[in-house]
Amino acid sequence: MSELRFNVATGEWVVFAPERSRRPEDFQRENPKWTHERATWRGQCPFCPGNDGRTPGETLCLRDEDSNWMVRSPPCQDGVCPVCIS
Repeated sequence: MSELRFNVATGEWVVFAPERSRRPEDFQRENPKWTHERATWRGQCPFCPGNDGRTPGETLCLRDEDSNWMVRSPPCQDGVCPVCIS
């Protein structure tokens, strides 16, 4: 089962999930080209602003002064963080 642990070296909370033993190199692909440009909006992308109905709600949302979300956190779908923090 996953645990939320405090990393005293960095001062950050981290998820410790020993059951997810795959390593980052197991997922490695060709390195993407880094850019500072914003990605183009896509009508089918659940992560693009305006497509909020394609996601299962949110556990956290940070909005700007016009109430547009800047960061959204959907509920965990794979059981890594089974605890709901409100």
